[in-house]
Amino acid sequence: MRQRLSTLLLLALPISFVTAAPPNPPLLSIEGGVTVIPPQTDSGSQYRGIPDPSQALGFNVWADYPATEIVTGHHGRETLSCNGSAAQPCLIDASAATFEHLTLSGSYLVLQGGRVDASETNGAHLRVECSHCVVRDVEVSGPGVDVGHSGAVSMNSFSVWVRGSIHGFGENSTTAREQDYHGMKVMTDDVWILDAEIYDNSGDSVQVGDASRGSASRVYIGGGYFHHNRENGVDIKDSHDVVVSGVRMEGFRPTSSSPGEAMIIHDDAYDAQIYDNIVRDSTLGIVSSGLSGHVITGNDIVALSVGIQLRNTQDITVTGNTVSASTPIEVQGGITGTVQDQ
Repeated sequence: MRQRLSTLLLLALPISFVTAAPPNPPLLSIEGGVTVIPPQTDSGSQYRGIPDPSQALGFNVWADYPATEIVTGHHGRETLSCNGSAAQPCLIDASAATFEHLTLSGSYLVLQGGRVDASETNGAHLRVECSHCVVRDVEVSGPGVDVGHSGAVSMNSFSVWVRGSIHGFGENSTTAREQDYHGMKVMTDDVWILDAEIYDNSGDSVQVGDASRGSASRVYIGGGYFHHNRENGVDIKDSHDVVVSGVRMEGFRPTSSSPGEAMIIHDDAYDAQIYDNIVRDSTLGIVSSGLSGHVITGNDIVALSVGIQLRNTQDITVTGNTVSASTPIEVQGGITGTVQDQ
């Protein structure tokens, strides 16, 4: 059911808006008998190195706007479209709606709430194809079986993901074949992913770029909880000017397609900035074999094998990290720059 509200009606009647609650706090994990609670973040907080998306998009991405459209009930394949402006963005309230596949089109659009309960088909199930678009408090849930690859969510340039969750895509087991079904695969520029929980996928929580199919730049990943995927929390391939700041990453183990890194930078990526992240319960913490210019600083890492592994990276800066691992920092061949002592 879809309901459009006219401007006159909005002015004439008081309307109470249903705003989807943020996702439930992640489950607690146990490390050596100590209960660890993943950090809870303020949706309006700023993470180091991440510019304000409101300035980039031209409107306040956190504000409660009047609902232009209210969507309820269950839907199969659906496209929601609206063309707002920086002065008056459209807000589509889908907090009481469920979709099997959802596409957003138009411009200056805010999607508030809703659930995409994906069927057993390949490709992206939430496609953000609009310009200057914000997705807030949306859950994208997969069938948890091997049905393909790519990313469950695709984002357009100048789009922002706020809170919400993405989980259950691909077969997440150590014995499954490589599937590369990621929570989100970013193949464009100027994308923000803030305070998301992305887990239980056969690929990565977020993959930025692709070794053979293209790159991305100015991708900002701030806050949130990426955990227990078959591959990595964040995988940066052949891309540049990517910032990962204040993210908690947890629960990564070796499989047939991954040595168990929480985060990896490789395939000629350059100028990544990795700030203030927390890594727990993973075989490897942060690995860089990317091209050049990366900054890795202020991270708190507890790893089962190697905390920070470096190879074939020029002009890298690794400073101010707190690392607990059998090998805190491993420097292999082809490294130049500044690397902290351990």
